[in-house]
Amino acid sequence: MVPVSSASRIPCGCLKWPGQRNTLKQLWTHAREKNLQDPSDRRNINCDKPLQALFGVDSIKMFQMSYA
Repeated sequence: MVPVSSASRIPCGCLKWPGQRNTLKQLWTHAREKNLQDPSDRRNINCDKPLQALFGVDSIKMFQMSYA
């Protein structure tokens, strides 16, 4: 996995302060707006191209995003 170290890597738009809480909030907003949550297990996110580039996987669990 690729560590999230810069707001420029976040595909969800601009962040005022790229802290962990704001970063995760923006990632969840992106996932909900793009309907990326797995319907059978809502804890999983099916990554679109920007998230695949960010995390390096096709699917990620919500708790894994905190540690990526």
